[in-house]
Amino acid sequence: MKQRLHPDITWTAPYGWKEADLSGHEPVTGFVSAQRLGERNEWLLQYKEAAVVCSVHDSSTIRLQLLPEAHGQWTGGGEKAGTSGAVINPGLIPTEAQTAEDADRFCIITDGLRLELAKAVLSFRLLDHQGRELLGSHCPRVKRTDNGFSTYAPFELTDDDRFFGFGGRTSPPGHRGATKDMFAVKVAHERGDYGGFPMPFFMNPRGYGLMLDNPWPHVYFDLGYEREDSWFFYTPDGPLDLYLITGEKFSRILQGYYQLTGWPVLPHKAYFGLWYSWARSTAARQWEEWARRLREEKWPADAIVLDLYWRGGLLALDDEAGDGCNLMWDGEGFGDGPGLIRQLHEWNYLVGLHVNTRMYSEPLLSEGLRRGALRQAPEQQVVPVFGNREHEEWNWSHFAPRVVEGADFWWTDNGERVDGELTDGLPSRNLFGQRWNGFIYEGMTAMGVEGRPVLARGGWMGAHRCTLPWPGDTTAGVDRIREDMWYTMNLGMSGMLFSSVDLGGFREMEAAGCGLMTRDENMIRRVIHGFFLTSTLRIHAGGEEHYGKFPWQLEPRVQALFRYFLELRYRLLPYIYSAAVQGVKQAVPLLRPLGFDYSADPGSLANHDELLLGPSMLVAPVMEEGREERSVYLPPGQWTDFWTNRELAGGRSVIVDAPLYEHHGLPLFIAAGSIIPYRPLAQFNAGHDERIILLDLYMGPNMSYSLWEAEARASEIRVDRHGGRVVIHLENRTDQTREYAVRCRGGHSLLDARIDGKPLEEDGDGRFRLTVDPSERAEVYAALVEPSG
Repeated sequence: MKQRLHPDITWTAPYGWKEADLSGHEPVTGFVSAQRLGERNEWLLQYKEAAVVCSVHDSSTIRLQLLPEAHGQWTGGGEKAGTSGAVINPGLIPTEAQTAEDADRFCIITDGLRLELAKAVLSFRLLDHQGRELLGSHCPRVKRTDNGFSTYAPFELTDDDRFFGFGGRTSPPGHRGATKDMFAVKVAHERGDYGGFPMPFFMNPRGYGLMLDNPWPHVYFDLGYEREDSWFFYTPDGPLDLYLITGEKFSRILQGYYQLTGWPVLPHKAYFGLWYSWARSTAARQWEEWARRLREEKWPADAIVLDLYWRGGLLALDDEAGDGCNLMWDGEGFGDGPGLIRQLHEWNYLVGLHVNTRMYSEPLLSEGLRRGALRQAPEQQVVPVFGNREHEEWNWSHFAPRVVEGADFWWTDNGERVDGELTDGLPSRNLFGQRWNGFIYEGMTAMGVEGRPVLARGGWMGAHRCTLPWPGDTTAGVDRIREDMWYTMNLGMSGMLFSSVDLGGFREMEAAGCGLMTRDENMIRRVIHGFFLTSTLRIHAGGEEHYGKFPWQLEPRVQALFRYFLELRYRLLPYIYSAAVQGVKQAVPLLRPLGFDYSADPGSLANHDELLLGPSMLVAPVMEEGREERSVYLPPGQWTDFWTNRELAGGRSVIVDAPLYEHHGLPLFIAAGSIIPYRPLAQFNAGHDERIILLDLYMGPNMSYSLWEAEARASEIRVDRHGGRVVIHLENRTDQTREYAVRCRGGHSLLDARIDGKPLEEDGDGRFRLTVDPSERAEVYAALVEPSG
C-alpha cells in the first residue's frame, strides 16, 4: 500500500509516494463479553487482546475507542476527552439507548442510529434510524505502538459516497478518488493538496460524518484512489478514537460535530470588511499616510494589519528572526507604535499585529528557555510552551502590553510547521498552531477584547473556536482563484464557517502566467471579484513596491470596478452579517459549495467552481485567463441573474457573458424566494446602527427572513402572497426608528403599496419607503405585478 505524503519540511517541495508499513498488523478477534458501564450509555466489548468502548454521546453520535487494556481493567471513558484537545464536550447526553445481541453481533440502537459490531472479527456497520446502511467497515487491522495503535481500516465504497471536509486544502471539495495526508503544510507556490489546517473529519451526503481524533502526522485517508470499491484510513501511531455522527443534512452533522468540539465564535463586524497588510519594512508614518488616504478618498476599509516589521531589531533568517525581534515596537520605524494605533482607531480601523516562530532574541530568549516557557523547535524556531499556567502567564506578559496599547487582534505566522513534541508528549506538527491560537484568543478574551479570532495558517479540529484561517503566501494568477475557493469551501465543510485568503496572491512566480501582481486581469478576477469569495477581505502582498494593490495604483476603469464591487460588498453588510449570525446558530458556513444546500442534487455535489454566499447568492467567477464567458450550473429551483434581472430555471447549466471590464464580469445569481437586505454605503462595518434598510424581494412562495442585528437580536421580515397581492410584514427590533425601502426584482414589481390604508410613495428606484418605530411592526399591502412573457 502506497501513501501520497507531504514532505517533512516546510513548504518548498511537492509531496511524494511512500510505502506504508503493514507488517505485524492483525485483526481484532476473539470476542469475550459485552457489559454496560454503570448507568451510562457506554459499553465495554472485550476481545482477547483489546477492548472496544462504545459511548453514545447523543441519539445521533457514537464514539468508538480501541484500547489495549485486558478484560476487566476498563472502568469507563465516555466522560473523558481525547488527547488532541479537539473534543471539549465529551460528556454523555442522556439518551434512550438499547442493545441487542446474537451469536454474531452486538448492536447499540438509538432513535437516530444503529451500530452493529461483529464478534468473530471486529468490524462494524452504521445504519440510520430507518435501517439504511451508512457506513460499513471491513476487518480493520491494528498493531500496538508506544502511543496507541498503527491502524489500517478499510471501508466499503458505494456509488453515492462523497467525502467533504478534511480542513483547509487547495484541492477540489468532494474528495472521492483522492488521498488526504493529515500533515500541516503552508500553501505557497506549489500546486496540489496543501494547507495548514489538516482535519481528520469529513461529512458524507449519505447521512453521516466521521471524526478520527488522532493528531499524529501522516494520518492518511485513501478515498477510492487505490481501489474503486473501498476507501481506508491509516494511522502510523496514536489513538484509535472514532466519532460517528449521523444527520440527514450537512448542517445537522456539523451541529453534532460542534456538540463535541464547541460552538464557533462569531467574529467582530470588522472581520467582514477589507483589511490591508504588506510584508515590507514600512514605517508608521507610511501607514498613517495610506490609512488617511483611504478615508479621504472614501475607500471602505476596516483593519490595518502590521506585518513582522513592526517589531524591532536586525532581521535575518529569511527576514523572520534576528537580534531584538521580540514583541516590542521597532524603535526606528515604529517608535510611536501606540500613537499609530491611537490614530488608526480615530479613523475607525482595527489594528492587528503579526507574530511568528522566529521572533525571540536575547535576553528574552535565554530567559524563556531557562524558565521552560519557550522551547527550541527545528528550523531555528523558538516557540511558546503551553499547558503550564506559569509558562503561559510569562508568555502572555509580552502580549498584554500591546493589547493595553490598543492592539485589536493578532496574526500568528508559521504555526503550521512547528515540529517536535508538546508538553503532554503529543507531536507538535498538527497541534501547535491550534494551541497557540487558543492561547492568544483566550488571553484577549480575558482582557475584555472579545470576538477576535486569530488570523493564522495553522490549526486543528476545533479551530472554529478561536481562529480565522488563511492559506499563506499564494502566488498571483487568475487560475489560482480555484485554489482560493477550494480552500474556503473545504474549510466550510470542516466546520470553519469563516476564513480569508491573500486576495490577488502574495507574490509573483514565473509560472503564475499573469505578469505583474497589479495587472488588470489579476486585479479584477482575483481581487475585485474576490470580494465575494471570502468572508474577510484581506489584501496582503510581498515587498515589491507595485505589490501593494491599493486602489490608487490602478488605471481608471479598474479603479472604478474596485470601488463598485467593494462598495457593493459593504452595502450588503446586513445580508453578510445576518448570514454569519444564522450560520453560527445553525451550523452553515458563510461560503460553501453548492452541495451543502443541495445535497440531493448530483449536479450540485459534483460542482467545484461555484459557491454559495449566504442563504441566497450564487457566485461563479471566471478562472481562466482571457475568458469572457462561462458555463454556470444553477441548482434546482428558480434563479434570477443579479445583473440582468432575468429569471432562469435551475437544475441545468447556462452560458453567461462575463466581460472583464464590466460589472457582470462576475456572474451572480439570486435564488427565488429570497429577501436581500442592503444598507446605505458606510466606510467601515463596526459601530454602525443600520437606520435605513433597503430590501430586494426575489419572489417565490411565502417568504421569510431573519435580519440579525446582533448575535441575540433579529428583526423578522415576512412576505405573504395572496393571488395578485402581497402583504409585507416588517419588524424593527432595534431601539431607534428605522426606515425600510422595499422593491421587487426578477421582473416582478409592486403597485399601489399601502400601510394603514394610506398610499406609500415610490422613489425613482422602484422602492416604497416607510418608517417603523422601535420594537414595532408594520404591514404593507401591495399589488404584485408578474413578469411579462
